[in-house]
Amino acid sequence: MTLRLLLLFVFSALQCSVFAQEFKIIGYLPYYRFDIIDQIDFKKITHLNLAFLNPDIDGNLTIGDRDIDPLIAHAKSINPGIEVFIALAGGGLTEESAQAYDKFMLPENRNEFAGLLVDYVIIHDLDGIDVDLEWGHVNEYYSPFVLILSDSLKSHGKQLSAALPATYRYPEVSQEAMDAFDFVNLMAYDKTGPWRPNDPGPHSPRELAIQSIAYWRNQGLDNVRMTLGVPFYGYDFTDQSNVTAFTFETMVNESEHYAYSDQVGEKYYNGIPTIQYKAHYAMNEVAGIMIWELGQDAFANNNEYSLLSAIDFVVKTGNLPITGLDINLTSDENRIKIFPNPFQETLTISSREVHEMVIVHLFDLQGREHFREEFLLLNNEKSLDFHRLVSGLYVLKVEFGEVCITKKIIKSN
Repeated sequence: MTLRLLLLFVFSALQCSVFAQEFKIIGYLPYYRFDIIDQIDFKKITHLNLAFLNPDIDGNLTIGDRDIDPLIAHAKSINPGIEVFIALAGGGLTEESAQAYDKFMLPENRNEFAGLLVDYVIIHDLDGIDVDLEWGHVNEYYSPFVLILSDSLKSHGKQLSAALPATYRYPEVSQEAMDAFDFVNLMAYDKTGPWRPNDPGPHSPRELAIQSIAYWRNQGLDNVRMTLGVPFYGYDFTDQSNVTAFTFETMVNESEHYAYSDQVGEKYYNGIPTIQYKAHYAMNEVAGIMIWELGQDAFANNNEYSLLSAIDFVVKTGNLPITGLDINLTSDENRIKIFPNPFQETLTISSREVHEMVIVHLFDLQGREHFREEFLLLNNEKSLDFHRLVSGLYVLKVEFGEVCITKKIIKSN
């Protein structure tokens, strides 16, 4: 089978099989990113989780002292069908908020606390609440609180979701509490990080996404109530005494070529191919994909490398772009040399063995063909002029006889 036929077969096989219900694209947006909402394309998400709403010790609810109403109005003006949730807690509670949760989740206080939260949802015309209490804050009061909050929300036609770890179920989360969630966002990231400075490596590899879905399926969570979490950030282990987080945008600002990688030196993150792989995998396995967080994406001059747009492409087409197929050079690669790579204006194809017609194709990330030429390798090489081609990552396909070779190439400025 030629590579062309193989690609057609793979593309048809990759068509999404789960379009019976709307595929959720859930984006978290923390309050400290509210000032960049004009840069976010809310048409490309179905759910917006505003993060994080927390009580003080007196029961006053705040989300970083920000007013959420203008943001909600803006998002719905762009995408009237978007559902907006308020997310509770988060992984970085202040000491006062931690004490407040300990207080308000007690049996004598939880009914009143649930009432305050539901009132907040109704006042701000929200669609639901996402519970993101984590680790030490998931205690014996968690499940009873979830059940009361669920009953209160659903009596008003509102929804309840949760964010839970990739491959760990807190013992305190009862089956009744699990059943109360309309859907669960799987945090399939943070496998390692600053808390493990001597364990550098990918914090959100593809394998973790697959393991996460399998784990929760074994916990009895239905696929139609799972969303797969993906990170728009990474961790820098260059200085293991000071491991730090960074946004995807910072990598693209360094070089647009980094948008297609998952590692640069000791910096680990998810680039476009991995994010698209996960989106496609989620479409065939679960009910949606979740993003932490929207404000870490590539914007402005680097908008063409947006991870949200990369997800949107997969969801709308049901296909992985050609680079997402991980096609590498075949065993015939030594018969043809393609250089230099990266290249600026001219790409050379050379061979001392091939004395037959050669067909060259050039595809972009969406599989669109930008170039096709058929020629004989006179004097053992051929130079191709690509000076009009915009910079970026492409796939070059070379066919000769029954052999097809594909190679990822970079056009630089």
